[in-house]
Amino acid sequence: MFFILILSLIFLIIFPFLIFIFHNFTRKINGIILLILSAILLLVGIILAPELIGIALIFSNIYLIIISFTLVIKISIQSLNVSGLIIVGIAILLGFITNYVMYNNHNVTWAWGINSYGQLGNGTASSSNIPIRNEKIPYFIKIDSYNEHSLAVDEDYNAWAWGHNRYGQLGDGTLINEYAPVKVYKIQNIVEVSAGKYHSLALDKSGSVWAWGDDSFWQLGDEGGGYSEIPYTVSNLTNIIAIDAGYVHSVALDKSGQVFSWGYNYLGRDLNSYDVSPAIITNLPKITFISTSEYNTLALDENKNVWAWGQNYFGQLGNGTKEMVKYPIKISTLSSIIAISSGDTFSFAIDKDGNSWAFGDNRYGQFGNGTTTSSYVPVQVNLPFKIKSIQCGSNFCSAIDIDGNLWSWGSNNGGALGTGKPISYSSAPIKIGSLSNIAEVSSGNSYTIALEHPSIPTSYIVMIIIVILLFLIGSIITFM
Repeated sequence: MFFILILSLIFLIIFPFLIFIFHNFTRKINGIILLILSAILLLVGIILAPELIGIALIFSNIYLIIISFTLVIKISIQSLNVSGLIIVGIAILLGFITNYVMYNNHNVTWAWGINSYGQLGNGTASSSNIPIRNEKIPYFIKIDSYNEHSLAVDEDYNAWAWGHNRYGQLGDGTLINEYAPVKVYKIQNIVEVSAGKYHSLALDKSGSVWAWGDDSFWQLGDEGGGYSEIPYTVSNLTNIIAIDAGYVHSVALDKSGQVFSWGYNYLGRDLNSYDVSPAIITNLPKITFISTSEYNTLALDENKNVWAWGQNYFGQLGNGTKEMVKYPIKISTLSSIIAISSGDTFSFAIDKDGNSWAFGDNRYGQFGNGTTTSSYVPVQVNLPFKIKSIQCGSNFCSAIDIDGNLWSWGSNNGGALGTGKPISYSSAPIKIGSLSNIAEVSSGNSYTIALEHPSIPTSYIVMIIIVILLFLIGSIITFM
């Protein structure tokens, strides 16, 4: 990769000078040929290093296009000013450097709450009631947590795990608890991970699903039972676009909108106990999103309706009862929903207007509405911020607002809310003031992990302005 970047950088810098040499040799530049060369340069950059060439690639192509269309009008240019070409070359170089620095402004991982098994990933077993920055770990772009272990995906699409490992749920080939992230054994090109109670799932770029950890209830999707400390591919699943691991069951969504489930019977199908391999839940419309938790599952269909099934002893399915639901039912009081999240015994939904709805258990203030009154049907929650995304944990919630701030409410067991306050719970959202620009958050069993994307520094904006000015000045001088 480094070698490719160096070649691309050299190519970008010397390209204007190649034009100059070519022009002085032939005394004429053909606009159509130059347009073709510009297209080739663009294609090379996209294929080799799209995330790093960025600004330099754009500027160099704009430069070539300007020359090309000038030639189309004038047929030929008798002279090109080398000073302009030098200035453009400097602009391209500065653009490349600025873009490289910006794309190396990686996500920062923060964690807080209970840490008995190292689930915070900071190398210790010490719990914390305030966010602690995790140093010297890979740069993560995806995270997930649930019971006592955590999973993540790094920038190179490798899977990582840490925390409790009694059943091999870390997937590193051992049964040893890990207090810092370890790479999951021999899986690559991972785009999503999901942590269950004692098992784990991963989705790769090809649409295949991998599973490892506890298999007591066949939640790994095979007929083995027991456990597996290394990942293996789940059979009968192709073209999968989303996964979610529950307490002792698993669900997956394919690109056609079909939902598959396997494991213990909170599956939305007519079974007595377990299903050893994935099978389709047939009585659902086309689904676009899934969310599962302890013993129940929610699904969002293409018409923005919410479907639910599984255990319902706190009314977390939102159908007005506390009876278990074997087959998926539509929650009739919810419509125009764009996001859903399942906690252990409660659920959240967000509609297209930004309104929040909660239902189920509210004994610890999980609704965030200032009360501890539970509800078997969805109730509207007036949050003090405009919500962007929400993640429900065991008995608490974490939410990101549209400005990238993080809020939390519900049970504060082990310091899960990250506020630093000695409270047992909060029935109203509390802003975690030490964090900003949060890209993703995952709430587990009394602990939280968040990814913070550093803000764009002022120096970056200044450099962009300088690069644009140099580019424009160089382009003008070139034709003087």
